[in-house]
Amino acid sequence: MDTVRRRTTPVFVIVALGAVTWCAAARGGVESTSLDFRQVVIPVGKGPGAIAVGDVNRDGKPDVIVANEDEGTVSVLLGDGQGHFRPAPGSPFACNPNPNDIAIADMNGDGNPDLVIANTQTPYITVLLGDGTGRFKPATHSPFATKSYPHPHGVAVGDFMGDGKPAVVTDSWGNRQILLIPTDGRGNLILPGTFFPRTCTQTLACARRISTKMGTST
Repeated sequence: MDTVRRRTTPVFVIVALGAVTWCAAARGGVESTSLDFRQVVIPVGKGPGAIAVGDVNRDGKPDVIVANEDEGTVSVLLGDGQGHFRPAPGSPFACNPNPNDIAIADMNGDGNPDLVIANTQTPYITVLLGDGTGRFKPATHSPFATKSYPHPHGVAVGDFMGDGKPAVVTDSWGNRQILLIPTDGRGNLILPGTFFPRTCTQTLACARRISTKMGTST
């Protein structure tokens, strides 16, 4: 049986903001560049773990989503494009126990980013539908009880079936497979899904490679 590392004290995430510094040496005209970073510490929920970045309020600026493992929520932090973040209205949002990974995708075809969350130590995948302002609510039948063995850890989303609808892949490392789950295009998973053959031993790595090729988030 695997275990989940618990972080009971930290309730912050740290964002490193980078700036490129260009300089030319006085002798010889040698040019060089360097990266300088500064920390921004942002309060979130208990036991912050997985982080995803995407524009969830459609203002053209990246936002940060943090899975709070110890309280079963996700914090949505809206960015201003200058390294400052504020909680979205209603944040944090309940997402069921042990959120371990987050994917951002439009699950119901309304043009707004939604969240797909793997709830490790349970059979569930949670889908939270976004309204385009940074607020989220559960899809109609969320959470979805998968056949992942022993339980899901990671998640990726893409049009893997070529039907124009998002599909979800998660790991089933106990039997060295990944699980492909189609959706109805309205935010709901169509269970039980299909297991990939046993030849794929690095299940989550495979899912991430597929997601990268599709240009989606994991």
